[in-house]
Amino acid sequence: PMPPGHLPPYPMTDPAPVDPAALARLDQLGGPGFARRIIGIFLAEGPRRVADARSALARRDGPALAHAVHALISSAGNVGAMDLAELVREMERDAEQADWAALERKMPALEASLARVAAHLDRIGA
Repeated sequence: PMPPGHLPPYPMTDPAPVDPAALARLDQLGGPGFARRIIGIFLAEGPRRVADARSALARRDGPALAHAVHALISSAGNVGAMDLAELVREMERDAEQADWAALERKMPALEASLARVAAHLDRIGA
């Protein structure tokens, strides 16, 4: 066992991919059920945006890729998926600079991150 006051060098479990405080803020902002509506939009739009981004990457269409991921920045932020929001922010910059190698590396992370956030939101029943 660890001595009192000492933390292990790595997290014992993966942190939640969604900040619950963000979801609570949505309900405070829009009333009961508002978070659920925003999450529904995120779950419907997210996969389509990622598919659009993947298609734009295959065509090497930087403006289309930037457009596809741009919409994910605010929607990910709205549901408290801050790691996902930061990733898509980076990808938008990469698309604007036509950094195809970086985008090729990050696309699987985008797909995995979106899947992880969606699964978490499904699991908490939001």
